[in-house]
Amino acid sequence: MDLDISAAGGSKRFLIKPVVLARMLQAAEVKASDNVLVVGCATGYSAVVIARIAGKVTATDGDPDLAARAAACAAKLDCSNADFRAGMAADGYAANGPYNVIVLAGATEVIPTGLYQQLAPGGRLVGVFATSQPPRAMIVTHSHDDFGDRALFDAVVPVLPGLERVPAFVF
Repeated sequence: MDLDISAAGGSKRFLIKPVVLARMLQAAEVKASDNVLVVGCATGYSAVVIARIAGKVTATDGDPDLAARAAACAAKLDCSNADFRAGMAADGYAANGPYNVIVLAGATEVIPTGLYQQLAPGGRLVGVFATSQPPRAMIVTHSHDDFGDRALFDAVVPVLPGLERVPAFVF
């Protein structure tokens, strides 16, 4: 079940379903030595879960208030290997990259090429791609200056702010 949270200004955000997150993390094969970027961290739930597995986690959210709340929650949980930053989903956080794993904690309706560029060689990006129907959890792997993708499973999760499809006229 998705959990909705009120963000500043009254807008609603949703947390990714735990089962979807777990299956994506399993496919990404996160290791203790990995540097991980979590895009769309919201309350920090996904970042704290990943920080228990990975060596270093950078988590971003487009809402600065949510990013600050996530950092405070992580501190209360003694999660010292996670760094929380405000930033648009499509931008990631290149300053702490390159990343072995990038996790989209929500769906994308566009191909996030800017995030692909922040993957280390051999790096993996996991997320739900709503670029076609039905939406699918996918893993994208950076290999030899190219990117290959593989469908994992069908999944429906809310689209992350900043990764929405631009409305366009279609015949």
